Formats: sequence, C-alpha cells, structure tokens
Amino acid sequence: AYEIRPRDWSSDVCSSDLVQELEQVKRQKPDALQYTWVDSNWNHLRPGMEYAPFRDFRVRKAISLAIDYAALNDGFYGAGWAYQASVHPGFREGWKPDKVKTQAGFNPTTKAADRAEANKLLAATGFPNGKGLEPQVDFINIDLLRENSERFQGQMALAFPEMKVVLKPYADSASFAVPQAAGQFKSVMYVITAANDAVIDMISQYYTGGSRNYGKFSDPNLDAVLDKAQAELNPANRDKIMDEFQTRFLSEWMPMYVLCAQPQRVAMPADVGGYETTAGTWYGYGSLTKVCRWFFMDK
Repeated sequence: AYEIRPRDWSSDVCSSDLVQELEQVKRQKPDALQYTWVDSNWNHLRPGMEYAPFRDFRVRKAISLAIDYAALNDGFYGAGWAYQASVHPGFREGWKPDKVKTQAGFNPTTKAADRAEANKLLAATGFPNGKGLEPQVDFINIDLLRENSERFQGQMALAFPEMKVVLKPYADSASFAVPQAAGQFKSVMYVITAANDAVIDMISQYYTGGSRNYGKFSDPNLDAVLDKAQAELNPANRDKIMDEFQTRFLSEWMPMYVLCAQPQRVAMPADVGGYETTAGTWYGYGSLTKVCRWFFMDK
C-alpha cells in the first residue's frame, strides 16, 4: 500500500541569490540539501541610443573597459556567478567563463591598464576624464538592481572623476517597463532571461527592431552576421559564425554591458530526492513546476 502525503512544496524550497542566506539555513538545518548552478538569467546595463554619446562605439567601449565585473558581482553574490560577454555560457555557442575572463575589461588582473585605455578613448571623443558625460541609470528599486547601480556609480567615479552618473529608481516593474519599452532612457540596469536558442536570444536583444532591443541599437553588420547564423543548419559552421559575433560584439559593437550570468542557489529538506533532475541552466523559473520529478526518501 502507498500513502499519499500532501505537501506544500513552496514551504520546502528556500531559494536565494545570497550565499550567506543559505549558509544560515545550513546552520539551522545541518542535513539540508543544497544545489547551486548558473541559471538562464543574466544581469546587464543597457545603454540607450537616444543618448547621443552612446552612439559612439568608443564611449560604449570605454565604459565596458572601466567596469570591474569581478568586484561588482562578488559584492552582491559572493562566489557562484559566471562571466558572460554576450552569448550566455549555457549555450553551446557561448564563450565559456574562462575565455570571457581573459578579455579586455573582464580580466581583473588588467583592470588598471584597461581603465587607462578607457580614458584615452573618452579623451579622443571629447569627454576627458568623463567630463560632459551624464549616463543616468534607471532601475527597479530592488536589492540586486539598486546595488549593481550603486556599485557602477562608484566605479565610474574612480575611473572617470568628472563623469556624473545619476541614479533613478522606479518603485515597481510596471512603471519601469514603460520608458524601457519605449527606449526612453540613457541606460537601464536590469536582468533578463535568455531565450531558448543562442541566435534567437541575440536577435531579440541586438538585431535592428529586435523584440528586446530596448536600447534601439542598430548596425547592419551585426544584423548580417545574425542572419547568416540563423540560416546555417550545420552546428559546426554555426559555432564559427557565433564565435565571430562574440568577437565583434566586443571589438566593434558593444551594444550592452553584460555583467554576469546569475547563480541560482536552493536548499530543501533532507528527505526530498530527485531535485537534481530539475536543477540546471534552463530551469531558471521552473523549480516548482517540475515537482513531478521529486520524491520522498525514507530514512
């Protein structure tokens, strides 16, 4: 005979961005099960093309070189996040975190040199030390986006002493969504979930008229590379095209500052089994929809 035991799964699962919160769970419940992975959500700062300085690649590149990605993400998450330059590392075509970490701007060991190069770029565009740049950052007033915005503001003050980064918090996602969808911003700090295909994800974000191209970025050369990738059915050839896309993303386009791929951390009681069959990159919001794969373990 089998006993059916009702259970409120939502009360069994503790999910948190912050490692210290799950450490507290472990102290209270030493036998708790914990799972960590990189999910399909990625944090970013998106420049808006309605702000004239951002139409110059050199300005966009300078800011990318000046961001200290490691300090920004460690400050909020601690360990567990993953480097991402453009394509999410969970995709086959995506550059993996170890490769991204070697790129200019992302490499923490070359940050001083990268910021020196960034200042040369701004000086060449008429903004020495950032003078004349006021890239307001719009964000929803939640911990992640507020802290990322504040850390970005602090980093730019160090890298470009005369740049003025103004922060504009929105009370909720509804009020924030209106100007973002209209592209009426200088920059927005946000988090987005990858689509289920690398090329489709990049088309939605950066292709002229893309559904998520809120910054209104447009470059016919970028469009052409993605058109070619979309039409390519051979996986090896597609990989080569998307490698070209990721290279030129950093060297020619820089339509976005991708801050990281988010870590996902979950804790649950010790008598729950099978969760590892639901956890993984493309289950960013799916934990509680996959409970059919979980089971109880009798001790």
